[in-house]
Amino acid sequence: MAVLAQEKIENWFGNRGIELKKTTLIFKIIEKNNQKWLFIKDNCFEDVESYNQVEMYFMNTDYCEVYDSWYAKGFSWDSNKLRDLIPDSEEEEESESFIDLNTATSNAINELFDLDKKFVGTHDYLGLAFFWGYEFKHWLRDCTVAERKKVHSEWLKQGLNFAADYNNGIDCAPHWKIIKQVCKTVAEQKEKAKKN
Repeated sequence: MAVLAQEKIENWFGNRGIELKKTTLIFKIIEKNNQKWLFIKDNCFEDVESYNQVEMYFMNTDYCEVYDSWYAKGFSWDSNKLRDLIPDSEEEEESESFIDLNTATSNAINELFDLDKKFVGTHDYLGLAFFWGYEFKHWLRDCTVAERKKVHSEWLKQGLNFAADYNNGIDCAPHWKIIKQVCKTVAEQKEKAKKN
């Protein structure tokens, strides 16, 4: 049964273009409000060294983007505690987002992401598509859509190079300054995780 469950998770990521390392996965799927959420330890991703975090993914979508994350040390895998980490529908309604991507059809989401890819580097960017290098991955993928849009706007306003990354010789300090000023949700998560 555990092998079938692991295969299901490998296929879920694989169908979204992410290859997992051949290792025993540490994960749990929790259902809340008829929606499935995946909690998974991040030591299974091919393109990253382990950051020793547990990541949460919304599974009822064609896209694979971290919704939230916590440090793995001391993390409780108790189903009730995991369920408490999942946002309630009332919280979602109060969010800053005008489009609830968790309830959009897969076709609508695909179209929005494809459209937003065309807007990277312009003032029309919506905050959905990836525009950053590996250097900034663990901050920009985890921040809110509004924060991501603000970072993009600030980079654009300051004329920063969107190709900046740790291995291409572009100074990333100005990029990091903006990210750390704007991405308050990620900064708070990282600070809270340090204390735990």
